[in-house]
Amino acid sequence: MTNIKLDYGMVIKQLEEIEGMVQRLEGSLSCYSVGVNQFPFIEQWDEREDSINQLVRQYKEEVLKSIDDTKANVQLIKDQDEAIKRKAEAPV
Repeated sequence: MTNIKLDYGMVIKQLEEIEGMVQRLEGSLSCYSVGVNQFPFIEQWDEREDSINQLVRQYKEEVLKSIDDTKANVQLIKDQDEAIKRKAEAPV
């Protein structure tokens, strides 16, 4: 039988690195403002920018939730592995 061993520390470390990268994502695309422009193109551009910023925020929320779920699942796997190990080592 093949043993699969979870390297809990490595998995959690990688998840935390990913989480840090996602948290550093910025949604703002505007790098400067030159004043108030009234051109239709500028209004459309601003609306699209706002839409993209909202999508980035939603993406961050979903990815961070997924990372939290994955961490919880990894913890469950670790707990199950430890329980199996204790059961196998217990005197009969």
